[in-house]
Amino acid sequence: MFKKILGAVGVVALAATLAFGAGFTGDTLFTNGNKPLTITPATTFSGTVTNSGAVTNSGAVTNSTTTAHTGAVTNSSTVANNGLVTDTGGHIKSSQVHTATDTLTTTDCGKTHYLSHATTAIILTLPAPTAGCEMKFVTSLAFGDQHEVRTPAATNIIEGTLHVNSANVDCVNEDSIEFADTAETVGDFAVIESDGTSWHIGPSMGNTAASIACST
Repeated sequence: MFKKILGAVGVVALAATLAFGAGFTGDTLFTNGNKPLTITPATTFSGTVTNSGAVTNSGAVTNSTTTAHTGAVTNSSTVANNGLVTDTGGHIKSSQVHTATDTLTTTDCGKTHYLSHATTAIILTLPAPTAGCEMKFVTSLAFGDQHEVRTPAATNIIEGTLHVNSANVDCVNEDSIEFADTAETVGDFAVIESDGTSWHIGPSMGNTAASIACST
């Protein structure tokens, strides 16, 4: 029903909450006039979407054109965006506090990972390289046992340069990034990003000598 109505009128200003049915495809201009919009199943937008009300997404959304958001957007599923997204509100980056060893997955991409245990070593194992996956690792608590970020199966695919105590530390064909105990400073960090084959080191900072290093 909604598919026929939206396709016919071209522009729809929502007067109340609208929940799309399965497989909705919008090929016309869509305007959400400061009212809630709930998307539950897979939804494809191929026309301009302007949102000034809250959007809650629990189904996969594919966007192939411009989306402008001035209202809150809550996303609990996959969003594939091939168009421009303009956000005039604030953005809160996802994060996770780690107090024990863990194996990361691609759902952890884009997060800031805080290493936070004073006495127990934390070893985080990366997922298989996935193009565009970026993660940031931060020392958020002084510790007495070394923390590590490792590649799966100890493959030597970490490349790049760490910035440590105003010096460059080159990493070539390494399998781990180590945050050394007794040398750490709260706030030390390293960012890595994958090209689908390797993990490349981005911005990083270790305050004292030997506080962050690579290893095989």
